[in-house]
Amino acid sequence: MISQLPVDEQLDAFQEVLSRNEVLAKVLSRSASLGLPGWYLTAGCLLQTVWNAVTSRAPGHGIKDYDLFYFDAADLSWEAEDAVIRSAKHAFADIPAEVEIRNEARVRPTRNGDARQRRAADRGASEDATSPDAPHRKSSRCRRGEPRNPNPSRAAGPPAAPGPQSS
Repeated sequence: MISQLPVDEQLDAFQEVLSRNEVLAKVLSRSASLGLPGWYLTAGCLLQTVWNAVTSRAPGHGIKDYDLFYFDAADLSWEAEDAVIRSAKHAFADIPAEVEIRNEARVRPTRNGDARQRRAADRGASEDATSPDAPHRKSSRCRRGEPRNPNPSRAAGPPAAPGPQSS
């Protein structure tokens, strides 16, 4: 059992499992070449790749998109983020899955935490990202009601009936 191995061997096993997903490897390689500040690939595609290995599925099975986040508080405008998205579109054009790119500095503090917002403010961010009017987009992967369990026969059961409505 991998969880009983020393941490360095667990990390080696994790890296080996992730390397089986060729799309993931391409996304990581091309992401590194974009030069985005503080970038990272979010956990959904990593978790699904591991789950696929555990359940003997193809490495990319069930992965609809790869979420690439970066942190750039220098310009919090939609135009700046859109420019990054448009310029990266060519890098991922032949990838058989969507790569969604978002500037984490633009996300509201309930998602980032107050410390990141203070750091953005300290660096002279051009907009107040904590404002209720600040642009915010939720990843398409954050949909309520979608089962996380890839095996529907093991689901917890049907959804509960709606309760009484208050007026």
